[in-house]
Amino acid sequence: MIEWRKTVAGGLVTAVCVFGLTVSADAASGARKKRLDPKSVVTGQDAPAYDGRKPGDHPKLDRKLNERANAGGTGRSRAIVVLKPGCSIDDDLQKAGGKKGQRLDVISGQVIELSNGQLKKIASNSCVSSIHWDRKTGGEMNRAAVTLGARAVQQNLGFDGAGVGVAIIDSGISGWHDDLTYHGSNNAVQVVNNQRVTKFVDFVNGRTQKYDDNGHGSHVAGIIAGNGWDTYGSRAGIAPAANVVSLKVLDAQGGGYISNVIAAMDWVVANRVQYKIKVVNLSVGAAVTESYLTDPLTIAAKRVVDAGVVLVTAAGNFGKNRINGRVQYGAITAPGNAPWVLTVGASSTNGTIYREDDEVASFSSHGPTYLDWSAKPDLVAPDSVSSGTYGAFSACGRSGFTGTSAAAPHVAGAAALVKQRFPSYGRAQIQAYLVRHSTDLGQSGPDNLFGAGALLMPAITGPMRPSVR
Repeated sequence: MIEWRKTVAGGLVTAVCVFGLTVSADAASGARKKRLDPKSVVTGQDAPAYDGRKPGDHPKLDRKLNERANAGGTGRSRAIVVLKPGCSIDDDLQKAGGKKGQRLDVISGQVIELSNGQLKKIASNSCVSSIHWDRKTGGEMNRAAVTLGARAVQQNLGFDGAGVGVAIIDSGISGWHDDLTYHGSNNAVQVVNNQRVTKFVDFVNGRTQKYDDNGHGSHVAGIIAGNGWDTYGSRAGIAPAANVVSLKVLDAQGGGYISNVIAAMDWVVANRVQYKIKVVNLSVGAAVTESYLTDPLTIAAKRVVDAGVVLVTAAGNFGKNRINGRVQYGAITAPGNAPWVLTVGASSTNGTIYREDDEVASFSSHGPTYLDWSAKPDLVAPDSVSSGTYGAFSACGRSGFTGTSAAAPHVAGAAALVKQRFPSYGRAQIQAYLVRHSTDLGQSGPDNLFGAGALLMPAITGPMRPSVR
């Protein structure tokens, strides 16, 4: 636990290694910071670094890397370099004793590892636009389908997500599972070895065969696309005929780096047509350390969105301060702090199928977003404990994951249903549909607790309802 006294508190918490940065109510109600030029988001080039630097700091290094560079010593840092078009720092990096990691083409980036004493030297290279700390990330973690109206959509209207690809950026997926088979006759469904998992890519260990050594990703996949085979349909997911692409970015302990998440997003942009990817679920969050206008993670998320894919992400599990248990604000994790993604908080069904007693889960992160002070989340959905866990679907015998990790895939599955029902709908229309058809939980319009309200899948027989709420 790291505490920035008076205003900011950071946490390294939750059951699945969530790395989240939270802010007190005093900070949330304080003076709003000036936003950076949004043009920097369009290209990702020459984006200004985080503006919290001190005198003597290098303008191309973010705050964390400046701290390390100023401290000097023999320590090393893992970083993401954003390069100018057609440029390379290979020669200077080799001379500085640095190591190259993977390319991140979606942001014209390169992962490097370098001694702290050489950071400013590399930052001074004319090919470098900015350098950012490759911070850690982790997972945020059949009543729900009935409550949301998804079961009625599946059974009465025949929409089950068939023909829609959903990419799950998480800890991997079970090598084979009954709940990922398909037993219908829809030609839109892609089946590989009797599984609806059409592709698996491992950004952690480079393995080619499907696996999940943590269980988090498999649990998320069950919520989105499990067909309930092992429970006779009682615990089927939201879009039980959707195809799944599993992109592993979290290790066995549920931790990872934002560079792996960015690499997965890069893969989605490059392969979205071949695998019919219309939705991405990211039940993973990282600390907010700079504006969403300059953060490589949020800029990469924008590339996915600009490619026409709905990106659903968890809000984070920092609704309460770990020390005193008080409600805290400004705790949305990245990339959920960006306006272009669909950020999902967690609600509790209180064990019923009725909406009257639904409420926001106490652990669910509240807005506004730290540094940019934007309204978030966008909406809320059930977490798996309150909704009934998809217990039959787990790679390692662990089905108790909960939190906003479980809320986000409910919305991702719903997005797949909307896309199947309205094939002409683009990314923006799908997001707007889900927000517009949410149920306001006693609030007067969107807020920093419920967002627009609780996810609800109406009888989707007509187009989006008017904007007047």
